[in-house]
Amino acid sequence: MAAAWLPHLNERQRRAVAGAASEMLDNKSGVAEAAGMSRNTVIKPTAEVEAGVEVQERQRPPGGGQKPLVES
Repeated sequence: MAAAWLPHLNERQRRAVAGAASEMLDNKSGVAEAAGMSRNTVIKPTAEVEAGVEVQERQRPPGGGQKPLVES
């Protein structure tokens, strides 16, 4: 079943869905196996879901990447 919707999500969305599913089912190992993820990959977003952290639009935090030549 996970194979039907996982390809349509980005990495952060997959982790958020896996975290919500593991909280709902109370089975981190089962969700990790069904999603083809490491158990540790499911544990972190489960804690984020329990804490109420919202999913952001950005994949990475701002400020990364090479600085413009004008600044350097």
